Amino acid sequence: MDGSIDGPWRTDLIAALALLGAGLAVHGLCRLAGGLRSPSSSSATLPTALRGFRVAVIGLALVGVAGAWLWGQVWLLVLSLGIAGEETLESSVMIWALERERHLPNAG
Repeated sequence: MDGSIDGPWRTDLIAALALLGAGLAVHGLCRLAGGLRSPSSSSATLPTALRGFRVAVIGLALVGVAGAWLWGQVWLLVLSLGIAGEETLESSVMIWALERERHLPNAG
């Protein structure tokens, strides 16, 4: 078949997607660790860690998508995107709430 997803360049795109995902996952884990190592008195500690977690989840989802494409497994694609979507939404809401709380005036 000479379709757009079965061309000879398919393996190169899958490898690039997996490498991009792995790089994002490592970057996110480093940001997560950096956020957790910050002084606990810092109000930006948890949002920084959550942003790192979110980037790591997106990176791992890209690795999962690459694996699903390589092996032709629809269940892996659905699982990767489903978990990534849910965790991204959840962490984004937590970050929003923490940022909003940080900017509220203290009620003495």
